[in-house]
Amino acid sequence: MDILQLIEELEDVMEDASSIPLSKKVAIDPDEVFEILREIRASLPEEIRQAKWVNDERDRILQEANEQAQQLTDQAQKRVEDSDKEMQQRFQDLVNDHRITQEAQKRGEQMIASAQEQSRQIRQSVFAYVDEILANTQDNLQSVIQELSHNRDELK
Repeated sequence: MDILQLIEELEDVMEDASSIPLSKKVAIDPDEVFEILREIRASLPEEIRQAKWVNDERDRILQEANEQAQQLTDQAQKRVEDSDKEMQQRFQDLVNDHRITQEAQKRGEQMIASAQEQSRQIRQSVFAYVDEILANTQDNLQSVIQELSHNRDELK
């Protein structure tokens, strides 16, 4: 029998008991009360076992829930770490790409500067060559003019 039912039965015995006039005392059948108390005592170990089982089961469920929560936390932490590593790698790739771009731009600028220097040197060489040709031509023309002057003087 359930302990709560036995306690209710004990309450009923107390309510049904006849009262002693001019006092708060009641007359009850002690055998009936002792029988109910024996049943309560006999039921207590079973109730305690059930309560212990419920408690143990609750502890087991809480332990499982904690383990699952820890697993989920660990998984989430691993995902965060993996995501962080991936983002760092992407950042490093972008930095490297930027470095490559900068290096390419630097090399391009060097190539342009080198081409401009070669162009300047070629122009100077061309100007020097043209000046030399013009100087030779001038010398030749002066020789021709002197020859012409000389020939004219002879003709006079």
